[in-house]
Amino acid sequence: LLKGLLCHVNLIACHPVEESGFQPPDKRQILSFQQELIHGGLSATIRRSLGEDIEGACGQLRRRYLKLSDEGGHA
Repeated sequence: LLKGLLCHVNLIACHPVEESGFQPPDKRQILSFQQELIHGGLSATIRRSLGEDIEGACGQLRRRYLKLSDEGGHA
């Protein structure tokens, strides 16, 4: 999909969100995928995750907002 394009890929692992059923990959899987991208001629960075401990990471804030909205509360 990106072959031949001048671009940079930021890899961001998914965060556990109850409704999605997704689980984050382990570090080895992330590094392996990064190496595949680099081997294919792309620039790729693994972004460090912040905020998961307070449910403020990507996807988690949306879940909290939707849950509170459904309950009639405020986010």
